[in-house]
Amino acid sequence: MSYDTEIYRLLVFAGPRGLRVKTIARAVFNASNTFFDPVSYDEVYDYCRRFLRRKSSNSHSAVEHAEVRGYYRLRRHSEASRQLVLKFKEDVED
Repeated sequence: MSYDTEIYRLLVFAGPRGLRVKTIARAVFNASNTFFDPVSYDEVYDYCRRFLRRKSSNSHSAVEHAEVRGYYRLRRHSEASRQLVLKFKEDVED
Protein backbone atom coordinates (compact mmCIF):
# COMPACT_ATOMS: atom_id res chain seq x y z
CA MET A 1 0.00 0.00 0.00
CA SER A 2 1.38 3.40 -0.90
CA TYR A 3 1.57 6.27 1.55
CA ASP A 4 -0.54 8.49 -0.73
CA THR A 5 -3.42 6.03 -0.82
CA GLU A 6 -3.38 5.63 2.94
CA ILE A 7 -3.32 9.41 3.49
CA TYR A 8 -6.32 9.89 1.21
CA ARG A 9 -8.18 7.01 2.87
CA LEU A 10 -7.67 8.58 6.29
CA LEU A 11 -8.84 11.99 5.11
CA VAL A 12 -11.99 10.50 3.57
CA PHE A 13 -13.03 9.03 6.89
CA ALA A 14 -11.85 12.03 8.94
CA GLY A 15 -14.74 14.19 7.83
CA PRO A 16 -14.95 17.99 7.66
CA ARG A 17 -12.88 18.60 10.79
CA GLY A 18 -9.82 16.89 9.34
CA LEU A 19 -6.84 15.29 11.04
CA ARG A 20 -3.51 16.47 12.43
CA VAL A 21 -0.35 15.65 10.51
CA LYS A 22 0.93 13.71 13.52
CA THR A 23 -2.20 11.53 13.60
CA ILE A 24 -2.01 10.89 9.86
CA ALA A 25 1.68 10.00 10.06
CA ARG A 26 1.11 7.58 12.94
CA ALA A 27 -1.70 5.80 11.08
CA VAL A 28 0.33 5.58 7.86
CA PHE A 29 3.31 4.28 9.82
CA ASN A 30 1.19 1.59 11.50
CA ALA A 31 -0.36 0.56 8.18
CA SER A 32 2.94 0.30 6.31
CA ASN A 33 5.39 -0.96 8.93
CA THR A 34 5.93 -4.72 8.84
CA PHE A 35 8.30 -7.12 10.50
CA PHE A 36 10.12 -7.89 7.25
CA ASP A 37 10.00 -4.38 5.79
CA PRO A 38 10.47 -1.90 8.66
CA VAL A 39 10.19 1.83 8.00
CA SER A 40 11.28 4.76 10.11
CA TYR A 41 8.57 6.87 11.76
CA ASP A 42 10.55 10.04 11.04
CA GLU A 43 10.69 9.13 7.36
CA VAL A 44 6.92 8.56 7.23
CA TYR A 45 6.21 11.76 9.17
CA ASP A 46 8.39 13.84 6.82
CA TYR A 47 6.73 12.29 3.78
CA CYS A 48 3.22 12.97 5.12
CA ARG A 49 4.09 16.55 6.08
CA ARG A 50 5.59 17.32 2.66
CA PHE A 51 2.77 15.55 0.80
CA LEU A 52 0.03 17.44 2.66
CA ARG A 53 1.80 20.78 2.32
CA ARG A 54 2.36 20.26 -1.40
CA LYS A 55 -1.19 19.10 -2.11
CA SER A 56 -2.86 21.81 -0.04
CA SER A 57 -0.99 24.61 -1.84
CA ASN A 58 -2.75 23.81 -5.12
CA SER A 59 -6.31 25.17 -5.31
CA HIS A 60 -7.44 22.30 -7.58
CA SER A 61 -6.17 19.57 -5.28
CA ALA A 62 -8.39 17.40 -3.11
CA VAL A 63 -6.59 18.40 0.12
CA GLU A 64 -6.88 21.71 2.00
CA HIS A 65 -5.95 23.23 5.34
CA ALA A 66 -8.66 23.01 8.00
CA GLU A 67 -9.55 25.89 10.31
CA VAL A 68 -7.24 24.61 13.05
CA ARG A 69 -3.51 24.98 12.47
CA GLY A 70 -1.81 21.71 11.52
CA TYR A 71 -5.04 20.01 10.46
CA TYR A 72 -5.82 18.89 6.91
CA ARG A 73 -9.03 17.69 5.31
CA LEU A 74 -10.54 16.98 1.93
CA ARG A 75 -11.71 20.00 -0.05
CA ARG A 76 -15.51 19.91 0.01
CA HIS A 77 -16.24 21.22 -3.48
CA SER A 78 -13.43 19.51 -5.35
CA GLU A 79 -14.21 16.95 -8.03
CA ALA A 80 -11.10 14.98 -7.03
CA SER A 81 -12.26 14.70 -3.42
CA ARG A 82 -15.71 13.53 -4.51
CA GLN A 83 -14.11 10.76 -6.54
CA LEU A 84 -11.95 9.74 -3.57
CA VAL A 85 -14.98 9.55 -1.30
CA LEU A 86 -16.82 7.36 -3.79
CA LYS A 87 -13.80 5.11 -4.29
CA PHE A 88 -13.11 4.50 -0.62
CA LYS A 89 -16.77 4.21 0.38
CA GLU A 90 -17.25 1.51 -2.27
CA ASP A 91 -14.21 -0.36 -0.97
CA VAL A 92 -15.65 -0.34 2.56
CA GLU A 93 -19.05 -1.62 1.39
CA ASP A 94 -17.44 -4.55 -0.48
